[in-house]
Amino acid sequence: MIFERTCRSAAADLAATFFSATPGVNTLLMMQSEFRAAQQKLAGEEYDECGCPFTGLATHLFPKGSNGLMAHKPGHDDANGPAACTLWQNLTASRSGAELEFVTVIHGHDVVVEAPLGHVMQLAAWLPHTTRTKASGPAPASDDERIHHTAYCDFKTEFAAWVYREHRLKGRPLRFELFGQGKRGKKRKK
Repeated sequence: MIFERTCRSAAADLAATFFSATPGVNTLLMMQSEFRAAQQKLAGEEYDECGCPFTGLATHLFPKGSNGLMAHKPGHDDANGPAACTLWQNLTASRSGAELEFVTVIHGHDVVVEAPLGHVMQLAAWLPHTTRTKASGPAPASDDERIHHTAYCDFKTEFAAWVYREHRLKGRPLRFELFGQGKRGKKRKK
């Protein structure tokens, strides 16, 4: 968990430093600001701070992240749905020296990006993709492992930020109801 949060923090630093003018990162920065405002509103009204559902969203630029440990990965769609913004990082090199490629298909064409150690890609959407070893390089060994990390935000979370923003800007009240497993804090009596 600490490793994943560190990778997500690194992704946020890279995104804010190098990609802040891109629409996806600009949206993430707006979302973080809106979730921080929502957190303050809830903490100041009927929920104690630990019961606020926006605490993690206000703290991290990328609300979600995942790690992988494998030499390469066959074609797949992560079932995250479209993402507002994704930052993919290759954190290690394979022991055999096999070179990695990140491949996605756009309008029926393979888009191949070389992905050596330390390579970072910011994507405006999460597309079906594969990682493979470069055919012209060394062959991968059977025990090759590579660590990669993906930090992302899905459209559901982005939509929540836009709804809260519109209500806040227009001065309209917005009622939050916590239920099920999300109910961590206690309601304060008014």
